[in-house]
Amino acid sequence: MQAQRFFVEHCIKESKQILGIDQFQTRKWLAWQHQVALNFLVSSFILKEKLRNFDDLPLLSANDIKKWFVFNLYKEMPEEQFFDKMYDFHFIRQRDINNSYLRI
Repeated sequence: MQAQRFFVEHCIKESKQILGIDQFQTRKWLAWQHQVALNFLVSSFILKEKLRNFDDLPLLSANDIKKWFVFNLYKEMPEEQFFDKMYDFHFIRQRDINNSYLRI
């Protein structure tokens, strides 16, 4: 049961930090319910994208998906450069994960 609790808490943490569920201020219950419903839809989309891309990008995070959307909106760099930066970031993250397991 503890392993399931971690993933639930991680999902709530992502909703607060990346999607901004804790930054919405409202005066009516209906507006709050609409905001939370939209947030759940976005969370389920992010989960679907993580599962769909798990074979190619196992460390894909909600922040990576958010950066990808911002990249598609503004196109500040070539697409190859963006994906190279993402792969480099994932390589560094995987190296840090492996190092933390070696310390135990």
